[in-house]
Amino acid sequence: MIKRYTFEQLENFVKGYRLAKPEPAHSGRGYGKFQDSICDAMEQIYSIALYDLCYEDFSKHYNRDNPKFHGWLSFDTDTRELIYDTRTRDEKWSNELLDNLFDKYEYYKVKQFADEKESKDFIELYNLIKTYYETQGYFGNIFTKGLDKITPDDWQRVSTNKYAVKIIDAFKSEPMFKIGELVSLRATRECTHTSTSPSSILSTYRIPSEISKVLILSNTEPIINARKGAKRYKVAPIGGKNAQPFWIEEAFMKKLRKKVNKKK
Repeated sequence: MIKRYTFEQLENFVKGYRLAKPEPAHSGRGYGKFQDSICDAMEQIYSIALYDLCYEDFSKHYNRDNPKFHGWLSFDTDTRELIYDTRTRDEKWSNELLDNLFDKYEYYKVKQFADEKESKDFIELYNLIKTYYETQGYFGNIFTKGLDKITPDDWQRVSTNKYAVKIIDAFKSEPMFKIGELVSLRATRECTHTSTSPSSILSTYRIPSEISKVLILSNTEPIINARKGAKRYKVAPIGGKNAQPFWIEEAFMKKLRKKVNKKK
């Protein structure tokens, strides 16, 4: 199978690829390493083609002695086109490989995402989702790369699944309770010692029964569960022997009923 791509398409890919600065695949063999070798070869071909050399001179620089050479890729110096030739292989993955790479590293799409990552709203959302997955123990391979290295594909995976949607909705929803407000605890309640640690979850019996009310200290705490009423608050207990603040979800609190004095 043979496909041709214009120099402009190649240039668009290389600019996007360099801007994205993707992490190399792990050592060893596999699709990731093969894809990396294809990208490296295209970047090498682009760098050499910039000098507008004739075929003989181009071949002196791009051949099997070049560590970034790939047998499936060559360059037509007359038409200035990238040639992708899988030879006898004719499978869906190989036929679509370059098309998918050109789409993945399309410069303007990569540039838009890079600019978006610098916005305050994106950073806030990134930290929200990162905290949730670190608490739950998922997607560590993505978040250990850091904000600068996260790709549009990575972001699609971690921010659009049903769990991410729930925590984003909880974070963006208006808090039911205001800072400084006194509220009641429900009979069934869970809380944590810290703002994010899942290992510090306290069961209902750990909240003394004499504590029935709390004072809202904060209503924008990190969210660690993808469920209804997951918005979290930092609160101070009212009554009881321990005045240590703790963190609790909205689902375990309710509005404080005010006593009404009945007139005789």
